[in-house]
Amino acid sequence: MSPPATISCMTCRLRKLKCDRNKPKCGRCVDTKRECSYPERKRVALVDWRRQDVKELEARLGEVESKLAQRLGGETTFGNNNSAQYEGHQMDSASSISPRSYTMNSFSQEMFVENMSIPIGLEYNPTEDPSLRMQYLDEMGLQEAFPPEEMQEELFLIYFDQVHPCIPMINKTRFLAARRLGLNGPSIFALQYAMWSIAASVSPKYGRLCEVFLQRARKYTEQIELDGIGEPQITIYDAQSWCLIANVEARRMHITRAWTSTGNCVRLVHLMGLHCVDRLGVYGTRFLPPTDDFIELEERRRTFWAAYMCDRWNSALGGWPMTIRENGICTDLPTSEASFDCGYEEATVSLAKAIAEGGASNILSSFSGVILATTLMAREYNHIQQGAKFEHSRRGSDEEFWKKHRELDNSLSNTLMYLPERFKVAHELRDPNVVFLGIALQAATICLHRTVINRSMNPQVYSSIVSQSMTRCTAAAHAITNTIRLVSRQNMSRVGSQARSAS
Repeated sequence: MSPPATISCMTCRLRKLKCDRNKPKCGRCVDTKRECSYPERKRVALVDWRRQDVKELEARLGEVESKLAQRLGGETTFGNNNSAQYEGHQMDSASSISPRSYTMNSFSQEMFVENMSIPIGLEYNPTEDPSLRMQYLDEMGLQEAFPPEEMQEELFLIYFDQVHPCIPMINKTRFLAARRLGLNGPSIFALQYAMWSIAASVSPKYGRLCEVFLQRARKYTEQIELDGIGEPQITIYDAQSWCLIANVEARRMHITRAWTSTGNCVRLVHLMGLHCVDRLGVYGTRFLPPTDDFIELEERRRTFWAAYMCDRWNSALGGWPMTIRENGICTDLPTSEASFDCGYEEATVSLAKAIAEGGASNILSSFSGVILATTLMAREYNHIQQGAKFEHSRRGSDEEFWKKHRELDNSLSNTLMYLPERFKVAHELRDPNVVFLGIALQAATICLHRTVINRSMNPQVYSSIVSQSMTRCTAAAHAITNTIRLVSRQNMSRVGSQARSAS
């Protein structure tokens, strides 16, 4: 084997991957079947490249000024004196540049300049063939350089440690394996940027990069819609990207953007038929091929339910109508986390059966419990909104209101009664979905009975009913207080954006 080179090959440098520096081809390029080449000339200091770039910009500015002068018939706002003064100022600025000024010590300096494409930790060599870099970016479908490999690994670690437990729709093992194999394309890039954005939103270290990652994720997702001829080439990554984008925007309280992003996500899951995964043949055209194994099937289920929760929470947050209809859902609830990770099949139940009396005892994961709580809260939201409209317009049946109130109260009581012990806060504090589930069910109880208390001014509402509702609200508030006290030393950033929206 040849002795290692003094620097990495061009391909590994552009991809920001570790290179074993073997010649004539490094091991990574051999494994991925990519072209491998090593630079022959010495590196030039970054400041020299910057000075050269300033001169090129000055030349282009001179051309623009001359063309503008010709178009205006010799009269231009850039007179000779002003032009010379501007040119002199630019030369003075260029001569005062120090190498330290352009040393890329942090990724934020590159990220906040849209067209900056200098690899971090490397001195860019303008004497090397720039077409190699552009060719690589074109082949990958990239429009800018990725962040350093170390930052990528850390952001993925933050995502799977703090975000994934709340939105467990991506199979970690398969995603990381696909990444190691070099799977690329706009859909993958959009998903990665969306994952980095939501990871940065919960990380004090990378919080300043959240908006930049978010903009790039949106750029790639919007580009996917415009690419292709005829029907779009849709993948499950596209729906997952929009779901994460909507979650980031909800966390940052960009309510309108979050709702429109949720709409894109919902339309995609409908287009791919993810709302009828377990009832084949119910709907017509499908844009996804049949699943190869159980993990792929479960990932489609979880992607749909993540979109469903986004639709419920973001619609309620802005006071807008919800898009997904419950009676049109033919996808069963998610299975356990172990089943999703390891790929062994488990029999699960539908949402309708889980809400029925005793059905909560059949759910297999805390994620299914959160879906159940979200459904009950969404029903309550619609019930309260409808009751407020009837009361404001002084029409509508009071009997209809109380009938719906009793149905929701029974559903809540049944869920609290039959919920498996392992999904109760007292038994599992480490799972953020369990914490959120306990808080959400108690909050739903308060919201439902608070409506009765608000109607207490009506003489038709008996004092015994009001007293009963106040007792239920007080008990639920105590339960929430005890839950917060139990988890006060936990990292509450792991409890998803829905919890903060609900509060």
